[in-house]
Amino acid sequence: MHSAEALLRWRSQEHGNVSPAEFIPLAEQSGFIVKLGDWILENACQQVLAFQNSPHDPTSVAVNVSGLQLNQPDFVSRTCRTLDRLGVDPSLIHLELTESALVENFSTTSETFRQLQQHGIRIAIDDFGSGYASLSHLQHFSFDILKIDRSFISELHHQPALLAFASGVVAMAPVDVIGSPAGRINADIGGGQTLMKELKAACTAPAGACSYPNPS
Repeated sequence: MHSAEALLRWRSQEHGNVSPAEFIPLAEQSGFIVKLGDWILENACQQVLAFQNSPHDPTSVAVNVSGLQLNQPDFVSRTCRTLDRLGVDPSLIHLELTESALVENFSTTSETFRQLQQHGIRIAIDDFGSGYASLSHLQHFSFDILKIDRSFISELHHQPALLAFASGVVAMAPVDVIGSPAGRINADIGGGQTLMKELKAACTAPAGACSYPNPS
């Protein structure tokens, strides 16, 4: 195994298994996504260290980042401090953003990418082709990995137009290009205040100390 992705799953004592489609938008709306993102990165770094202490080759871990996190003035310094404090090789942490986060704030995103990459952190763009960014964006951002949206990959051999699109992306992007294993998630939000209160309580424990939510 050469790489893994930190996926947040919430096993609530009161509500059972809560879908990320429910609690992630709530966390973004409330601003709690910033603290939650720090917690996820901390756990991902600890997992990287666990991989390093195993007899296997070093394994990188991808961590999803929202546009709100990316636009925090201290996002780069806070991220780098976490990696430095834990002694994690920055090249083994891949920060992954969706197309929408990529284009929300063009100039800020571009500069943030540059600073993170200077520290050795790799940048991945997820779900490319899902409707937010155009091929021209590939020429204006510095990133390392591009994941083409599943909607294109799943029908690649049946629709020549999709094959042409994927070929164009590969030709224009001087990075690793792979197919995204998961599609985008859309769902109605219900019981938001109750869920957010419980989620915040669950994340007050030190990284790795609570059983939910638990990145895996």
